[in-house]
Amino acid sequence: MLLSACVNDTLDIADENLTQSILEVSPTQSLDYYKLPNEGDYFAYSPKEYLPYTIDQNKIDLGKMLFFETALGAFPAVDQPDCYETYSCATCHLPEFAFTPGAPQALADGGVGLGVNRFKNNLYDASQPDAQGARPLSLINVTYVTNTLWSGIFGGDHLNEGTDELWDDSQTNAFAALTHLNDLELPGIETQNIENIAIHRFKFDDAFLNEHGYMELFDEAFEPGFASSNPELAFSYAISAYIRSILAHDAPFQKWLKGESQAMTQQQKLGAALFFGDAGCAKCHNAPNLGGYSFHALGTADMHMMHPSAIQTGADDPRNLSRGAFTGADLDMHAFKVPQLYNTKDYATYFHGSSKTSLEDVVDYKLEGKSEHPDVSQLSASFQPVYLTADERTALIDFLANGLYDPELSVRHTPLNVLSGNCFPNNDAFSRFDLGCD
Repeated sequence: MLLSACVNDTLDIADENLTQSILEVSPTQSLDYYKLPNEGDYFAYSPKEYLPYTIDQNKIDLGKMLFFETALGAFPAVDQPDCYETYSCATCHLPEFAFTPGAPQALADGGVGLGVNRFKNNLYDASQPDAQGARPLSLINVTYVTNTLWSGIFGGDHLNEGTDELWDDSQTNAFAALTHLNDLELPGIETQNIENIAIHRFKFDDAFLNEHGYMELFDEAFEPGFASSNPELAFSYAISAYIRSILAHDAPFQKWLKGESQAMTQQQKLGAALFFGDAGCAKCHNAPNLGGYSFHALGTADMHMMHPSAIQTGADDPRNLSRGAFTGADLDMHAFKVPQLYNTKDYATYFHGSSKTSLEDVVDYKLEGKSEHPDVSQLSASFQPVYLTADERTALIDFLANGLYDPELSVRHTPLNVLSGNCFPNNDAFSRFDLGCD
């Protein structure tokens, strides 16, 4: 009985310390601020009250199939039979890699192979693939992201209020051609998904919808005729409803927040208390998804520096400047949006340039507080050296790797099939072999 009392006292102290650490930084002075919605809480999937559509299970299920549907990839840059219908949205956002690419560089059209084994198709020259010069962000808990991409360029409100003059003038910023949709007054997620149709060479029209049986599902999920009369909005709303539902609500930290005091280990509770307290992580990672609504220059290496074989990127790539390439402001140069932190132990690479390959390396870089980029010396004021003991470092990493890990997330958000019957998420010969589709 005495031993049990001591254990309970220790648990109570750890819980009290963690609770106090969270309350001191919570914008609402409440633990509830960091609680993610449970499955089926559709209203909470869309925190913007003026979202122009309602989210329900029909839309989520439809969007899930579309997200993995390789038949969308009907406009490849190379007119060869083996290049058609080979890629999907999920090609660059694989659930098993926490909805990141797996490979250091994301390749949609023009790539072959799956995840870490994806490489350029030999039928394409270096200028033709749909290649990303900055590693795509995870889609987990993305419903809390107000303005999308590392630079936050999509969405006319929140972080982009007052930037109207940057949306259409191609002489003003490097991303003006992408931001023309911001004046539609849609949230960033929905705006970006409209643009994704053209950027990623998708075919979404009546022929696609009728040939593969999606028209009937759109008529049920929205209203009859909506997909035909508003194809861009229909595509965006379905895909957006799905990705807004990707929530890590079964992570131990979430269970702890919701009253299960033993969902986290003592070490994870110590790590969480450090995260919200002395380690200073929550100064920037202060949104409900433990991402952030700010941009910071950390001096991490660009993709071409760490991965010389990466295509369509280099020292003059505007994506290296991130927010600065959009606003043109000196303080925004090389400043990247603060990403969310759930399920990050599944990432293959970290940071915009895929410059790290483990959470341990990421934590050590943050603790050192020193630039690794030779041209980035003006760092965020929030990026400062932090001293932790070896035990504290271990506890912080344990919290990040395991306390924030939802083990069933990828299973919940992968469809059983897509209506075309194609192999998914990729349908090229290499992927079909790896996936067992042939």
